Amino acid sequence: MNEMTKLVLALGSNTDPESNMAMAKQLLASMFKNVTFSGELWTAPIGIASGRFLNCLAVGYTGHGYNQVQQALKRLETKIGNTKANRLKGIVKIDVDVLKYGDRKYHTDDWERGYVQQLICQLGVE
Repeated sequence: MNEMTKLVLALGSNTDPESNMAMAKQLLASMFKNVTFSGELWTAPIGIASGRFLNCLAVGYTGHGYNQVQQALKRLETKIGNTKANRLKGIVKIDVDVLKYGDRKYHTDDWERGYVQQLICQLGVE
């Protein structure tokens, strides 16, 4: 059996957020083992002209490599309706980023954000 690697994911949506977040959670639960989700928080947009975002974090486990996980998350975003054209207009149906894969942290600026720290505490992850 493959060794399982712990993942921390950040989810955000500013377009039909409750519905898109629910769909993303359902898809993530079918993709990764033992997924747990934090609560959801509304935040102001950062670096994008748009309405507020609904955010949440997820912790799960995978037997796949980082690149495979990234590709799977991009497919999930596309399935929910993300397109480059929409992004250019400030429309983010769903954004799913890997914050941590195993011991390696990604999107280091995100770790400094208050809402990420608050949700990380909820999940008991460092």
